[in-house]
Amino acid sequence: MYVGDGIKVGKEGRKMPGVKRLHQESEDVSKPEWIRGHYFNALSILVGVGKACFALPLVLRLDDGIKSKATEKGEGKGKKKVKTSLVTKMADLCVTYAEAGIYVILDAYFACEPVLKSFRQNALHLITRVRCSTVAYHWCQLKPKCLLTKD
Repeated sequence: MYVGDGIKVGKEGRKMPGVKRLHQESEDVSKPEWIRGHYFNALSILVGVGKACFALPLVLRLDDGIKSKATEKGEGKGKKKVKTSLVTKMADLCVTYAEAGIYVILDAYFACEPVLKSFRQNALHLITRVRCSTVAYHWCQLKPKCLLTKD
């Protein structure tokens, strides 16, 4: 079983590579709404010994603020731009390190269509809480119409 999450780490330097302005979604008023810093994606594997359970870090990657090779390939004339986001980068990280049939626990932020499609294509299972913005549709069966008669 794997555990993954993204974390924003504040930095003071403005000229450090990868430092950019990040928005913090928090209910805590003591945190500033905007910070300058790095955004990391982390993936760990859960390891158990007896009754204890530990998260053994596999990878911690700087995922925002530095161009990846995939986005650089998309630049230029006649080349298709590859659209990446923090969510798709986490999905790619999980697909790269996790084998088919493995369960991955992620934050509710990652419970969205790009992650679900990527996990389904690569036979991974997602355990997460449902986002508050989630909408589900259920196709109901047609009921026979009642004939109305005038008396």
